[in-house]
Amino acid sequence: MPYTLEALIIGLARVAGSLPVLRWAFVGAIIAIAVDFSDLFMKNLLPNSTFGGLGGIEGYQTWDKSLDLVYMLTFLYVALKWSGIARNVAIGLFAYRMVGFAVFEFATSRWILLLFPNVFEFWFLFVSGLDALKPGYVLTVQRTAGWL
Repeated sequence: MPYTLEALIIGLARVAGSLPVLRWAFVGAIIAIAVDFSDLFMKNLLPNSTFGGLGGIEGYQTWDKSLDLVYMLTFLYVALKWSGIARNVAIGLFAYRMVGFAVFEFATSRWILLLFPNVFEFWFLFVSGLDALKPGYVLTVQRTAGWL
């Protein structure tokens, strides 16, 4: 995929949007996810901006899933500091998504992503939200099964 100014601008925004999670897990995760969604708006707005055409993004789906790894790795970095079942489930869900990403890259078919949903992202939001809003809440096996 050729790198264009549009891909660079959006890519830098996505990387910058992933960093707040390292300081504020829950709020940072919300910011990272919002910035992830914003690339569609930026993609539609940038070519019509005062900058003129910026080259577009060839192979957008693969490019987008690759950039998702940036915020997912920051989520994983924070999750590795957790303990017990919250940490173990996070690692398992991250690994499951990575398998799905690899299969997606090999098969180049979007429906593969339906078989490997990004549950890791939701788990991270859930656990970091618990830590922020209910610090004393203990995740037991039964509670975890219920929440999942």
